Amino acid sequence: MINENRRERGLTLIEIVVTLAILGIVAGVVGRPLISLIESRTTIGEAASRQADIDYALARMVSEIRLSSDTETVECPAPPPTDDTVLSIGDSEYSLNSSNGQALLLNDEVLLKNVDVFSCEELDPSLRLYELEIKVPDRSDNYSVRAFKRVP
Repeated sequence: MINENRRERGLTLIEIVVTLAILGIVAGVVGRPLISLIESRTTIGEAASRQADIDYALARMVSEIRLSSDTETVECPAPPPTDDTVLSIGDSEYSLNSSNGQALLLNDEVLLKNVDVFSCEELDPSLRLYELEIKVPDRSDNYSVRAFKRVP
């Protein structure tokens, strides 16, 4: 009768230790994929944010070229691109500045960080067609876009 009362009062230390060990193993098996998933999500989020920044910079330049008036000139340096490549559109000036850790600047304000190459080339003067290109270190390909200056 005494032994039956003892067992009804609670768990033994061995039962608790075995339960904790099993829970630890299960948590380890389930936790590793979850940690990997969270790290992947963070990496994808950073890449998407970087892509959005590059898209914004190129879209802004294209928009300025398209909407520039006839009195505003678009000046691109002759290729190949150099560290001091400057694109001038009216009063706006886009340049690559290595003192800011290779940043693309708009009127001396940082528009895009961590840029290897920025180039602008006038493809066809009669069509007023320009090609803008940005190369970033974490990608092997370049981001490029073409823009027509509208005819008034």
